[in-house]
Amino acid sequence: MATIYDVAKAAQVSASTVSRIINGERNVAPATAAQVEAAIAKVGYVRRAVRPGRKPVKRQGIQTGMIDFLSLGSHSPAEMFSLPAFSSLLDGIMREVESQGMDLVLSHCPHGKIIPPVLARRRADGILIFGNPGLFKKIEPAVDRVPAVWCFLTDFQGEFPTSHVLYDNAPVGKIAAEYLLKRGHKQLAFMNATASHTAFAERRISYVQSLETAGINPSIIESTMIPPYPDMAIRSQPLIDQLLALDPKPTGVFCVSDDLMLAVDNGLRQRGIIPGRDIELIGCNNDSVRMEQMHPRPATIDLKLERVGRQAVKRLLFEISNPNENDLSRTYIKPELI
Repeated sequence: MATIYDVAKAAQVSASTVSRIINGERNVAPATAAQVEAAIAKVGYVRRAVRPGRKPVKRQGIQTGMIDFLSLGSHSPAEMFSLPAFSSLLDGIMREVESQGMDLVLSHCPHGKIIPPVLARRRADGILIFGNPGLFKKIEPAVDRVPAVWCFLTDFQGEFPTSHVLYDNAPVGKIAAEYLLKRGHKQLAFMNATASHTAFAERRISYVQSLETAGINPSIIESTMIPPYPDMAIRSQPLIDQLLALDPKPTGVFCVSDDLMLAVDNGLRQRGIIPGRDIELIGCNNDSVRMEQMHPRPATIDLKLERVGRQAVKRLLFEISNPNENDLSRTYIKPELI
């Protein structure tokens, strides 16, 4: 069976050049690539169906080349994909892990009782954690001395047991308020379909405080539904009814998330009210799936989750390589108006 060395000899180039062309690298002269392709056909070289990927970047602490993305709490890996903007976070994580020549595995620990196999067998060099920190104490003994970084929290207030890289939620409400004020709105409202969500409550507080500083008291419209929640389109209907019952009616509304904003946009149109003309909406998450369904496209606040994912991986790799580093890192990625 012909090898790349046979191809290199026939093409009168180095074996490394043949390897680069076979692996699809672009920084090769077209004439050289054509010469190699002709040699491949001549000697009968058969390309592998699957070629080996990049080897892990050599660094202290890397043993398996594997990072575990662990969900603590109710959201399984499959369910996480339905969460607003989650795909951006995972995309950033996957891109950074791949750039290091490492592998990513998803695991789930719903109650803190059963340790996922990848952790129980010590196959992960480090852990990226998504979910409820309250469950971490239950599994902490089983993952002792395995570096871990939080990259997304769900409904939690208090101390963090490890380093974390998170989006900065504090200024989100302020950004929304300043946007609507600059657009000349005086009658404003806040809409939230999940009143118990701590991150959403923080957005409401900063939104209200910013508007009160400008002499405006916004209307607060929040759902009183309890889990399990119905579809967002159904949850939004009573909120829209409350909005339209206000007198005077708001001309600007901050919807706490883009999935809610899409439901409100559709609901208003069904009532003959055109967002962007009769009322202005602003959302949060920069959720491309939802945003593409609204025309004209409203404003939203990008939480920069793709960057959060990348930075979380970088911090984790630092801790893997520096096991004696005792200082917990606190990194918040600033959101941006889109």
